[in-house]
Amino acid sequence: MTDLYLIRHGQTKWNLEKRIQGNMDSPLTELGQKQARWLYEAYRDCQIDVIYTSTLDRAFETAKILRGDREIEIIRLDELKEIHFGEWEGLEFMQLKEKNPEAFDAFRFTPETFRAEGGETFTEAKARVVGAAEEILEKNRGRKVAMVIHGAILKLLMGHYMDLGINQVWEEPVIRPTSVSHIRFNDSGYEILKFGDVSHYRETDENSFGI
Repeated sequence: MTDLYLIRHGQTKWNLEKRIQGNMDSPLTELGQKQARWLYEAYRDCQIDVIYTSTLDRAFETAKILRGDREIEIIRLDELKEIHFGEWEGLEFMQLKEKNPEAFDAFRFTPETFRAEGGETFTEAKARVVGAAEEILEKNRGRKVAMVIHGAILKLLMGHYMDLGINQVWEEPVIRPTSVSHIRFNDSGYEILKFGDVSHYRETDENSFGI
């Protein structure tokens, strides 16, 4: 069996400010660091053989906290970065909604048709992360693999394994910071054991929607 744990990074400063991060970056908040420590404590006795993470610092910092003092390799890959939102990155959601309501509605309600100027489509992002995941799984057969990534890219990857359309990317569950989605692969296929699980939380987080 091969186990794949898909983990979103901890809460960031721009999550609180409701800004689009995309390929730009924002530091973990104090709560974001706590969320990663809660995750580490919950999975401290769980075998993890390797951690893959995007090259963005918010994911890498979460991965380092998850690793703790264990001797686990962390591999950073550009292919695991969040969707590139072009000129939208760094702007507040409400600012975008007021400035260009049609584009914002496409982003929210018909993501399969959306592309921010200078960015990539959801279809392109899905192909990128699915390709990376398939390579990772091929290299790590029979191992326990953690991937610390980003909210939208995680939903696209789960959508691939659940045979969901890109138009369903914003449906429940909400992918909260450090949430865990667990897929187990075997010779006959795979099963989804967790999707957006935050049972390790010690306090709720209702302020971290973001990409």
